[in-house]
Amino acid sequence: MNDAPRGTSLNRRELLRVGAEPSAKMRNDEGIKHFKAGRNYDALLQFNQANLADPTSGEIHFNLGLALWNENKKERAIKHFKQAKKLARGNPKILQSKLIKKILEEN
Repeated sequence: MNDAPRGTSLNRRELLRVGAEPSAKMRNDEGIKHFKAGRNYDALLQFNQANLADPTSGEIHFNLGLALWNENKKERAIKHFKQAKKLARGNPKILQSKLIKKILEEN
């Protein structure tokens, strides 16, 4: 079962910064739509494609971490949450995320 409440995860998804690589932004936005609709597998596919297009985006790593966490792929999710913090570029929604903090402290 998912340790992070779905409502919390859905409210903490991240949009990409202005000027992001266009296909990464499109895939991330599509992933968010799927994630919000409860289609986690489809969201995961889109976030993976976004990550391939822009592996330097903390927001994509954050979203990919959420989707992986919901698929119970926790080790991979934790790696993406760590990357999200590393690549956050000052984004307070990532750097101050209670969800990431809790997951990283417990794992």
